[in-house]
Amino acid sequence: MDYYYDWFDQSIYYGNVSRDYALPYVLEVNHVGIAHKGIVIGALAVFCLTLLSLLYKLIRWASGGYQKRILRFLNDNPMTSIELLEEDYRRASIKLDTVVIGRTYIFNICAAAFTVNRISDIIWAYEHTVKDKNKISYYIVLGTSQKEKIKISVKNEEEIQLILGHFIEMKYPIIIGYDKVLEDAYQNQPDEFRAAASRMYSGESQS
Repeated sequence: MDYYYDWFDQSIYYGNVSRDYALPYVLEVNHVGIAHKGIVIGALAVFCLTLLSLLYKLIRWASGGYQKRILRFLNDNPMTSIELLEEDYRRASIKLDTVVIGRTYIFNICAAAFTVNRISDIIWAYEHTVKDKNKISYYIVLGTSQKEKIKISVKNEEEIQLILGHFIEMKYPIIIGYDKVLEDAYQNQPDEFRAAASRMYSGESQS
């Protein structure tokens, strides 16, 4: 009780107003201040998790975690050098916050999943959106000839259309768009899917 009296004596509340009205309310809710203790604890937990996530990403960069992915790509592609990657990145025609598209390579520069892929390995590209109560998340999905799907987060619909339009403009042998028939062919008939993609601009009709 003395704690509450001392708090009100030092606050903007004075005399009978604090003792007759404010003090009974505080005693009933059992806390002093604007936010309930649970809200404060929740906010602190979110802050700590955010801080830990940032520290993890910083450690990954400082320890070379992301650079290792580039080195692994170079090891798997001995005809490629770091100089070629740097030149393609520098001269890229599309540079967004999470993806850079050069003439030969696609750089997924999202901090959580840094990857490099040859454009010639991409045979399928389509838009994917995830809706929840508060926002819409936008992704572009790239399917490779090795049946690997690369999902890249982008800001909005405009960025997705910019990337897909670029593939069409450059006449890359990439099938654009999504439906269940394409999904089934990609998963179960990869040779036919690759062949259909390769015929995109060869003058042959797709089957």
